[in-house]
Formats: sequence, C-alpha cells, structure tokens
Amino acid sequence: MRKVAAVSSLFLMVVLTLALSTSALAQDKKIAHRIAKQQARIDEGMRKGWLTHEEAKIVQANLDHIRSVYERALAQGTLRPERGRIMGLLKENGWMVGKVKKTPVRRLN
Repeated sequence: MRKVAAVSSLFLMVVLTLALSTSALAQDKKIAHRIAKQQARIDEGMRKGWLTHEEAKIVQANLDHIRSVYERALAQGTLRPERGRIMGLLKENGWMVGKVKKTPVRRLN
C-alpha cells in the first residue's frame, strides 16, 4: 500500500513539474515573439517614416531595456514573477510604435 502511495505521489509531482515547465516555456515564447514583432514594427516605422529618427532611438532603447530585463529574468529563473512587468513594458512601448501613436514617445523606467 505504501509503495502505491509513493509511486502515485511521485507520478503526481512529475506531472505537475511538466505542466509548470510547459506553461513557463509557452510564456517564454510569447514574450520572445512580442519582442521580435515589436522590433519589426520599429524597423518598419523608421523605413516608412512613421517614426522620426529621435523617436526611433527612444523606442529602440526602450526595447533594448525590455530585452535585457527579459534575458536577465530567464538567466536567473525569475521569469514567472517578472512576466507581468515585462508584458506591461512591451505593451506601453508598443503604443509608441506604428502609424498611429497611441501615447507620446518617451523613455520607459
């Protein structure tokens, strides 16, 4: 009976670990995809004149900062608690890029 309980507990721990790591991996890919997409929008904005040279420098610096926060969180294993902050920064920077700017271009903190 004890062996069955131990095996069941071990199996449950393995399943939960896999579920959590799969969720973190999916979130990791989502953030990486948003960073890449925003980089493409900045490049397009510069090419098509939606962003001035100064605006492009600012939003690029913001994106570089976001990328470094993301990479540091990945390296330290703290992506989960930092995810909301990173997504918020990406959202705010994204509003500054594009044909119609939804917010004035400024440096993010």
